[in-house]
Amino acid sequence: MKAILLNCLFSFLFTFSLSAQFIEDFDGPLPDSKYPWQTDSNRFFINDSGQLQFTSPKGKAGEDVIQVPTTYSPDMTWMFDVQLDFNPSNKNNLLIYLYSTNPESNQTIYYVQVGNNDGQISLYEWEKSKKPCISGRKGLLEQIATTVRIVVTLENNRIWTLYTCRAGEKDFTREGSHTNPLTGLREGGKLNMTFRYVKARISTFFIDRIRVYNKLTELPDISDLPLSPSTEEPEPTEPEIPSDLPELIGLEPLSNTEIQFIFSAPVDMMEATFSVSGIGDAIRKTYGATQAIVNTRFPAPLVLGNEYTIGWSGLKDMEGHSIPNDSWDVVFEAEEGDEPGEPQEPENPEPAPVLPGQIIFNEVLPNPFAGGSEYIELYNRSAKTLSLNGLTVATRKSDGSIGPRYPLASLTDSLLPGGYALLTKSASGVTAFYAILSPESVHEIKLPVLANTSSTLLLFRSEGEEMIDQLNYSSKWHTTPVKDAKGVSLERIDPDKETQDASNWISATAASGYGTPGYQNSAEEGSPVEAPSANEPVSWYEAEGKIGLRYSVDKPDYHCKAFIYDLSGRRIATLPEQILQDTVGVLLWDDSAFDDFSLPGFYLFRAELCHPESKRLVYHKLFPHIRK
Repeated sequence: MKAILLNCLFSFLFTFSLSAQFIEDFDGPLPDSKYPWQTDSNRFFINDSGQLQFTSPKGKAGEDVIQVPTTYSPDMTWMFDVQLDFNPSNKNNLLIYLYSTNPESNQTIYYVQVGNNDGQISLYEWEKSKKPCISGRKGLLEQIATTVRIVVTLENNRIWTLYTCRAGEKDFTREGSHTNPLTGLREGGKLNMTFRYVKARISTFFIDRIRVYNKLTELPDISDLPLSPSTEEPEPTEPEIPSDLPELIGLEPLSNTEIQFIFSAPVDMMEATFSVSGIGDAIRKTYGATQAIVNTRFPAPLVLGNEYTIGWSGLKDMEGHSIPNDSWDVVFEAEEGDEPGEPQEPENPEPAPVLPGQIIFNEVLPNPFAGGSEYIELYNRSAKTLSLNGLTVATRKSDGSIGPRYPLASLTDSLLPGGYALLTKSASGVTAFYAILSPESVHEIKLPVLANTSSTLLLFRSEGEEMIDQLNYSSKWHTTPVKDAKGVSLERIDPDKETQDASNWISATAASGYGTPGYQNSAEEGSPVEAPSANEPVSWYEAEGKIGLRYSVDKPDYHCKAFIYDLSGRRIATLPEQILQDTVGVLLWDDSAFDDFSLPGFYLFRAELCHPESKRLVYHKLFPHIRK
């Protein structure tokens, strides 16, 4: 039997109530074809199934609104069909604003929140704070793309009730009731649907069969609810695996807790896991001299003479193709020439003191972009794993004395041979402007202030203050074409040459984004980053009505990702990914991709191009506002 919203005492009072205020089935062709829906977004449309559809933009977070005028009455019923193609969260969901009292008399707003971290549909009362007055059942939205019919009633301006029915269920569930006599009544307001989305994924919402009645009604029929999507697992298919994926070509134990993985080509290790049987997963992973070398550290030492299985999973090539999981069986042995009876290293050996010249200044950014942060990069050019926590950084005063000391005691991880440590006062002031290939190399600590024009940096042992490296840098070391050094780092060209050799320092290239914090310098031989030819700035192409960049590259089939930043480091646009079919052409983006890019001023444009042959290009340029 169909559930009835009216109780027996009051049902006869509504025999002659008003008919539906409006019935919206989105027959199209436009959202406002039947009723005056209002929106500033161009992302709403009527799909082929006769639903209002909204799809969030790629790589952006925000909210889009569509609304229509409604009238209020003491008794009301609202009905909606809602479908989400994703698992919602607290920030990725739909808010349906139903009712509002007069703002001049302690305004109260009632709305339905479709989705949260627990997959609930709940009714909220927003007066001085937002709080659920009816909390729906958990897990209702756990199935992706399930349609839910939602019904909300208001009785006598005081009793709210929420009902839901998921496709496949036999009847409505009464989620609960809430009583609060309303004051400051109004004749009407806006039925508002606010679609909230996050930048980590693209989310699609579907709305259909909206009903608004100025009366209490029966619960609607549910026989026409679309069935839930099939939960059957599709037949597995063998993914196409490129024939030239990187392969492991060597394993090198750097110490009894550190292992170096050497691959035949660069790899993306960001989501990878490295493990040793009986010990566990690596607690640290960093790139070595190139992205084909991964240095790892494990939570416990390997024991001489023991057999181990060393495995890896989650690795990808630089194009995003998954590398099959694999493992090697090895025996941890002493190097050839060691005496058979020689005792093992203790499990936690005292680190050897860092000697002068073993750890060096490798890159410095004294003059960051507005909103950015200065940084100092250290590099271990020795063949040993060294500890940083016994070192101190300072600057030398004009009278030759040492200024305030800044110990690196908080840096407890060892620095592997060929490893980098990036020191900065604000990690976000670096990551917002530059590519970060190894997040583990970035350390946020207190540092001395770096003068833009010239300063003397010191690195010495905290105990005894023996000097490890000293750099008296100058802004005159920048490449001649660099007129404005803001945001441009100074890089060491050859790590084996003298620190204070001015000819061994140069500006970071535009191709690298003007800085290589935590990885191989762009000026160093064998650097993996090159620049595409793009002599013209980002421009407006009037004929196409689009924004574009003219390019010239060495071969077709580069994958291009592009981003726009403001000068405070905030990413304000992520442009749709494209594949360059030709070696010469123009990359064009729709104007809608720049929705948040609407204020005057200068912006930072960054395009990253990757080729199946593991070649990586970066174009990085400041340009003025060009939105038409």
